[in-house]
Amino acid sequence: MFKNLDPRLQKIILVVIVIILAYLAFIFVKPKVQDWIADRKRSSERKKDIDTRDLTYDKTWYTDMAAKLFTAMNGAGTDYKAIYAVAEKLKTKSDWLQLVEAYGTRTLSSGLFFISNFTGQLPESIISELSSSEQKTLNNILAGIGVSI
Repeated sequence: MFKNLDPRLQKIILVVIVIILAYLAFIFVKPKVQDWIADRKRSSERKKDIDTRDLTYDKTWYTDMAAKLFTAMNGAGTDYKAIYAVAEKLKTKSDWLQLVEAYGTRTLSSGLFFISNFTGQLPESIISELSSSEQKTLNNILAGIGVSI
């Protein structure tokens, strides 16, 4: 296709294609990089706020509960009772922060091929999965330790 064109025109076309591809990459990659940087910053700030002397459980418990929450939210439907059950076990703000840290950033799948996935940290994941009344119930539970989603 380009073989019959003047070599200078071929170079110009190639440069234009590279510029277009770079622009498209910038449009689609930049938000992901910004989200990643913001996640790292939030994670770092949470770690500073966690008072390890104020944790109720050992770190394995938080990892297990993060996995339980992920299972409750991943796929079709949400097990809001499992989310409430985990929240009711939290005794301190540091418990919540450690749980959020253990959850990290995860991608929830809808379980349906035509609905997109959601990627976020625990508070964002919960908000994406619970109705407003379920969020209110969860916030009432978490209010006892001075946090909210």
